[in-house]
Amino acid sequence: MLAGPVSEIDLDAGSFTAVGQTVTYSHAALGSMAVGDFVVVYGSLTGAGQIDATGVDISADMYVPGASEVMVTGIPSSIDYSTGSMRIGDLNVDYTLSLGGNGFGEMGAAITVYGTQPALGGTMLGDTVIDKTELFLRD
Repeated sequence: MLAGPVSEIDLDAGSFTAVGQTVTYSHAALGSMAVGDFVVVYGSLTGAGQIDATGVDISADMYVPGASEVMVTGIPSSIDYSTGSMRIGDLNVDYTLSLGGNGFGEMGAAITVYGTQPALGGTMLGDTVIDKTELFLRD
């Protein structure tokens, strides 16, 4: 569902924030997490900017702002086609880099964006956008 740095931990709520998404997870596991840790989150979307994690891996690799690739899957709450920007949860995404070549794969009810985040908690520069509407389709 996402890969990126932890920007906030809320032990009382049983959640943490990474790449602008609020992730609910086990209280016990949150105790071993620190702001700045690079995490990979598995789980399901529960709303715009909300992920219910079934698993979280804390990477041994250090997060380097602007160099480490981050990824988020979420529900866009706003898209501005005139500026090439969107919002997913509390994350602002500049997706203009994805418009060249084959990086832009359409906007849908849910999307996955790959790119970099030059500042912890700042705007993500998305170089690849993939439509993930199928997450909401039932068999």
